[in-house]
Amino acid sequence: MHPDFSSSFVPPSEPIVFVDLETTGGTFGVDRITEIGIVEVGPQGVSQWTSLVNPQKPIPAFIQQLTGITDAMVRDAPTTFEELASNLLERMNGRLFIAHNAHFDHGFLKGKFKRVGVRFAPDVLCTVQLSRAMYPAESRHGLDALVDRHALAPWRGIARSPMPIFSGSSGSTCIARIRRRSCKHISSV
Repeated sequence: MHPDFSSSFVPPSEPIVFVDLETTGGTFGVDRITEIGIVEVGPQGVSQWTSLVNPQKPIPAFIQQLTGITDAMVRDAPTTFEELASNLLERMNGRLFIAHNAHFDHGFLKGKFKRVGVRFAPDVLCTVQLSRAMYPAESRHGLDALVDRHALAPWRGIARSPMPIFSGSSGSTCIARIRRRSCKHISSV
């Protein structure tokens, strides 16, 4: 399923990736990834990839309720992170890594890659920080607030992907400026 972009959307000249993870909790090094979703946007259009990941430990009931991912779903998941690492790196290598609360998603992935002996150091854009920089008078910067503020239709692909934020012409301009490194700090976007 692909998002319904407005006719003013111009895809970036270089591929970028929107990343969303689900985990067994919020502690790096202790909790584990249960789902990885990637949306790639580039000159060839939009593609989506997602996989459940067997965390090899029980998912707390609260997290199961929050994410909808159960122990039964991941028990038979075809892969562990270690089995996905090279494929993931290939999908994200050299691309701008965009996530809502990117510290969380990037931090988990960086730690998991480190455990398998792979350096993972993409350029990262956090849509929470971007929103705070662009709309300092607003008090809410969660993904739901951004979708409401900009009257965006949430993408039905990856549950909490920040993809809708970049579905208009201002998003294309923002991405282009970031990729050209014309701004030294996110507040200049």
